[in-house]
Amino acid sequence: MSSLNSLLNDRFLHERSVHNVPNPTALQRFQKVKRWTNPRTSLIAIALLGALSNSSIAQQPQSSAQAKLLEFETYRTQIEPVFLKRRPGGVRCYDCHSKLSTRMRLLPLADTALSWTEAQSRQNFAVVSRLVTPGYPLSSALAVHPLASEAGGDPAHTGGKFWASQDDPEWKMIAQWIGESPDSAGNVVSENSSLDFQYFQSKVEPVFLKVRPGHARCYGCHILSNRAFHLETLAPGSSEWTPEQSRKNFQSAAQQAVASMPKYP
Repeated sequence: MSSLNSLLNDRFLHERSVHNVPNPTALQRFQKVKRWTNPRTSLIAIALLGALSNSSIAQQPQSSAQAKLLEFETYRTQIEPVFLKRRPGGVRCYDCHSKLSTRMRLLPLADTALSWTEAQSRQNFAVVSRLVTPGYPLSSALAVHPLASEAGGDPAHTGGKFWASQDDPEWKMIAQWIGESPDSAGNVVSENSSLDFQYFQSKVEPVFLKVRPGHARCYGCHILSNRAFHLETLAPGSSEWTPEQSRKNFQSAAQQAVASMPKYP
């Protein structure tokens, strides 16, 4: 139970660091879950606490700078139709993202409507914009979540990976809208790049497990599946990752890094 309590503390400290005052509902959940003794139930609760924190973050308004960098008309005429496109098997992004509680929650279409009204599109635009880092497609959840992991995408996407590479015309179009030419968007960092796996494993990876007084460990939040930077879950009782898990962590971390550029301009 000590490891579970550690994870719960991480989740609560994360909530406190994101908000000046902890979300009251999250705080009540935290106090209740701390009294639970069933490990399986507690692990489920950790995920729910994370979802609760994320939902409150998602409700924050987007910055004016971000809104100015992303062009609405291009979004409405080129990007939004992608969400209504039928994939193999007849499923659309819309089918899940208008019903499930995800970070990209789209408004439901009116009966018999084939597209959104302009007012609805503007609301969708505000939601989608929060999943974009203008100028950096590979740091934008919108671009990497449905992209194959070997091509630079997230480790997993419940709806499937329908862009096999960054050469996919749809992916290029979205990268262009985000604000960087697809030709210069960059590829997934390979083991032959200037980012060194051994250095990552010995020097960088331990940082994610470091306990920080008054703050959550990186690990406590980044094992959640909805994180663009996703860490593998440690085996019960283990204090370090296996070599295979470390390589997956390396690929995930590499997607968030620009070699030789510690800081974005």
